[in-house]
Amino acid sequence: MKKVFLLFTSLMIAFLSISCSSVPKKAAADESLVIGIVSMYFPEKVSYQGDFDTAVKGAVKNNIEVSVEDVKTKKVYTTKTNSDGFYVFKNLDSTSSYKITKVSFQKSGSYGTVERWITFSRSDPFFPLYNSVLNLGELKCVWYESGIDTQFLGNVMVKNYFTKEAADSEWLTKPLINQYQ
Repeated sequence: MKKVFLLFTSLMIAFLSISCSSVPKKAAADESLVIGIVSMYFPEKVSYQGDFDTAVKGAVKNNIEVSVEDVKTKKVYTTKTNSDGFYVFKNLDSTSSYKITKVSFQKSGSYGTVERWITFSRSDPFFPLYNSVLNLGELKCVWYESGIDTQFLGNVMVKNYFTKEAADSEWLTKPLINQYQ
């Protein structure tokens, strides 16, 4: 029983250290922070109907899973967005480069859960830096009947959101680097 408890506790700590979308309070010089915002948008005239009870309309921001891959090791890291679409990756290795490879969400209905995702096979690599905050900007994915349009909306909204969320965090004193201008 003790081994099971220790294993469960260790797994929860590891999960929380990678997958939380909140800004940590403490910032060590040998840590990095990568931030961004992502949203899925379904125009009112083009709702996605997975089945009768899982239709999606409007914006989906909460609980979107964002996956990045270490370009060298191919290891995948994931995190989830908060209710505003804000996500955080903590402690990615600054000696590696990463690419966003997938964003996905689930929508539950009375007939089950529908998962929708977008994969990015040609995304630009990014390089987290120790003792810095890397702002990947805002990504909006719009689902039309004819396909998905991905739009980069810049870094300003993410910076403003981060400033508010990190008000009592040491990360606010670290350099903020915009990945894309």
